[in-house]
Amino acid sequence: MYMTRTNQLDSLFNEVFPYRERPSVQYMHTDIKKVNENYIMEIDLPGVSKESISISLEKGLLTIMVNEGNEDTEYVLRERVHGEYGRRYRVSKDLVEEDIKAAFQQGVLTLTFPVEKKVERKTITIE
Repeated sequence: MYMTRTNQLDSLFNEVFPYRERPSVQYMHTDIKKVNENYIMEIDLPGVSKESISISLEKGLLTIMVNEGNEDTEYVLRERVHGEYGRRYRVSKDLVEEDIKAAFQQGVLTLTFPVEKKVERKTITIE
């Protein structure tokens, strides 16, 4: 079977991030817009509780994870997402957790962070 470039990238991504059972883009639709000096990310998470969302930042990789625990309910049909799933976004390596503001309202997670962080470079004097 001939693999398209997209299939090759998807395959590689699935190897790097094996927790992804389903393509996350199906479940975490995201809009990113630039407003003044900030990026605003809006991520759709319908039916998710605020307590089940975790956000982390490490070396320029912003990770959004959702863990909607398993219920003892027996379903006849279940199309909505459940269990653990997530998505990762590449951001500036200069960002720190304090730069990111998060809000969750009506099933939409909104993250706001600066487009460009002013990093104070320190010089090292030679003795």
